[in-house]
Amino acid sequence: MTASWYRRHTRLVWRRTPQQVLDELRLLRATELLHDPSVPCWAVGPAIGIEDEAYLARWFKRQTGQTMTALRRGLALAGGRKVQLENPTGTSNSTD
Repeated sequence: MTASWYRRHTRLVWRRTPQQVLDELRLLRATELLHDPSVPCWAVGPAIGIEDEAYLARWFKRQTGQTMTALRRGLALAGGRKVQLENPTGTSNSTD
């Protein structure tokens, strides 16, 4: 498979670019990790393939509209209930 084949089929199947699919998967995993209070925020980046902490902070805020700490604080206030995340791509992500 060539890169152009992959891009074309990703758009056909998921109606998103490969980067959007990757970002959504990373965001899903990041929010799963943030549900576990024993996982420090700095450990989330390497687990989702983002090594630079500053870039991780900017990326997460761009994806969700809030910081990782604010999300975690919101989870604590919600008592573990589902929290709806804002997503600039037009899709919504809910966390457990």
